Amino acid sequence: MKRIWNKPIPPNAQIMYRAEANIYAHHDDDLYAASTSCRLEIYKYHVVRKTPCGYFVARYQYGPMHFIRDDAKKRFAWPTKNQAIESLIARKEREIQHLEQRLEDARRKLNAALFAAA
Repeated sequence: MKRIWNKPIPPNAQIMYRAEANIYAHHDDDLYAASTSCRLEIYKYHVVRKTPCGYFVARYQYGPMHFIRDDAKKRFAWPTKNQAIESLIARKEREIQHLEQRLEDARRKLNAALFAAA
């Protein structure tokens, strides 16, 4: 269960950034997806609590908090927008590697099934 920040966000809270690439579908009159577009969005998160090991960030008041370790290589949010975009690039490159491996596995399984059927 996620921890919820249930106090007002301090007005002078440090800002952290998280980059996301979101795909949106544009519908025609028949409600079929006519086209899609990809948009880079950068979300702001406020540091709401600091600890000796890291800090908690929240996007909204009364929203879930995420803990970020100071010494972590992979983080949920970053101090600068450029670091957030670099993190998004690394996440998407890793996602592509995983999907390419799954595609290769599916092709090997299909070839095995075709060989068995012949």
